[in-house]
Order: sequence, then C-alpha cells, then structure tokens
Amino acid sequence: MWHAYTNDDLFGHGTAILITGGALPVSIGPGDTVAIETPTGRRLVVATAIEGDSGMTLTDKQGINLVLLRIEESPAFEDFKLSDGFSRQVWIIERCEDT
Repeated sequence: MWHAYTNDDLFGHGTAILITGGALPVSIGPGDTVAIETPTGRRLVVATAIEGDSGMTLTDKQGINLVLLRIEESPAFEDFKLSDGFSRQVWIIERCEDT
C-alpha cells in the first residue's frame, strides 16, 4: 500500500496529491492500493486502475474515478518532509467521474 496526502479535503479538480514511497522509489502499478489522507485526517483508500507516464486513474469503493495528471511539484508540498531521502510523486486531479 502506498501512502499519499492531499492539500484539500475535497477531491475535486485542482486538488494536489503527494504520494510517498519512504526509502523506496514510488512505482505505482495497476491494482496497487493508495491510502490518501486529507489535511483534517480523513482517509480515502483507492485502487490504481490505469497508470502511465503522465496520467493515472484511481478508483474508490463507490466507483468514483479520480483522473490524475503528474506534475513536477506543488506549492502545497514544497516544505512537506517526512524524513531524509523519501521518494515522492506529485499529482493533480484533472477530473472526477462516476463509473
């Protein structure tokens, strides 16, 4: 399971998501699980449906797809640090869609 953090409690267009890998490089593949934590501690567990070089789709238990685009960095996470050397990927929600 991968761990991630958002800059907003709402999972809508423009919400940034930081996925961390600890000491391991972040390498998410289809079927991987991602636990996303919001600033208020709300937690959403999603499964990776599709992953590519610049895009990824995450699906929650209710069938909502979060379509993400990979970005280099977000101001929301510039100072975010768990420990020395942890790997990270920053994504932004492009859109949400029902399945």
